[in-house]
Amino acid sequence: MRLPYSVVREWLDANAAAGYLERAGDGYRLPPEQAMALATDDSPVFVAPGTNVMAACFMGIEKILDAFRGDGGLPWGEHHHRMSHGVEKSFRPGYQANLATSWLPALEGVVAKLNAGGKVADVGCGHGASTIVMARAYPMSRFFGFDFHPPSIAVAEKRAAAR
Repeated sequence: MRLPYSVVREWLDANAAAGYLERAGDGYRLPPEQAMALATDDSPVFVAPGTNVMAACFMGIEKILDAFRGDGGLPWGEHHHRMSHGVEKSFRPGYQANLATSWLPALEGVVAKLNAGGKVADVGCGHGASTIVMARAYPMSRFFGFDFHPPSIAVAEKRAAAR
């Protein structure tokens, strides 16, 4: 379905009036602050992938309702695949920006052990985003990712092999 230009223009004007967009000549642009959150996938504040998490909830609404009506449990692997992809894409920029530069250095003695060649078990590694960040930052160490969700492990193994 193609929207008429007038409908799109009205939507753009409304978003410009709200401050989400800026007029730029005959067009529109995202201000830098919004672009960091909505259009820059390596920004540590990129939130756009969260829409995949919400979409997975809607796609699995019957399973979620059944969980509330029953024992309250919904195994991770029972969610729509957009859930694991959305979660990984939401967390990856934070890992890239902070894991090796501030989070691990905040733990006394950890960086020295990693630089010397430690062994790390990344339990609940998902798609391996954090594991890969650590492995790149500390090449003398060995990293092992563990997860009970086979499709996530398959993605993690593929990404690790590519690195």
